[in-house]
Amino acid sequence: MWPFNTSSQPVALETAIKQTEIAIEPQVVNPLPPTSVPEPTSSTSITSDTWESRSLERLSLPFTARAPVMMGTSFLSGFILGTTKGATTGGDLFRAENAHRLPTEKNGWYQYHKTKNYRAMMSGLKEGGRYGAVCTAWWSLFMVTEEVIDRSRARLFEDRDDDHVSGQRDAASTVFAAMTVSGVYSWTNGLDHFAAAKIARTALRFSLAYGLIQDLVASARGRPPAYIAWLRS
Repeated sequence: MWPFNTSSQPVALETAIKQTEIAIEPQVVNPLPPTSVPEPTSSTSITSDTWESRSLERLSLPFTARAPVMMGTSFLSGFILGTTKGATTGGDLFRAENAHRLPTEKNGWYQYHKTKNYRAMMSGLKEGGRYGAVCTAWWSLFMVTEEVIDRSRARLFEDRDDDHVSGQRDAASTVFAAMTVSGVYSWTNGLDHFAAAKIARTALRFSLAYGLIQDLVASARGRPPAYIAWLRS
């Protein structure tokens, strides 16, 4: 009888095990094609491009970075000059106002000098702030004029492939910008011909020195102006 006959059980068990092994046998899946992973770009080219673009600017600084530095320097210079002049003028004015009522006691002289120093300090700070603002305004006008002249000269040579385009930032633009600003200053302040000529000569000397310094810096950076390259060739 079937309950007592177990001869067919091992065969059925082996068949079930084989079918299970076949069902769970892992199928070979075609591997995905290797994707090309982009190599990290080196910063050498970026750094070289940045250095190349900066070397074309004046003092190796772009206008957006050079303007705040020069404006801060001009304000500091004007503030120092204005403070010195304002403090001296304030002290002299206080002595002139109180020349007829000089103190006669020791405590009175102490209060006199204390008040005089306070008046001189306040006058120096006020005059220093005014001088600093004026110097910053005129220097900003000079920088903008210089940059406009540089870009206008470079645009004239934009069709050429040599260094004439990048070499148009030289002392000539600096001198022309300074003479233009000095003329505007003389006109706005209503100066006569002699005072205007004196200011023009002063602007010529300082702008020529400043422009030559910038040319030397550009030459040291490996981007000499066009006239220096022409003299060398």
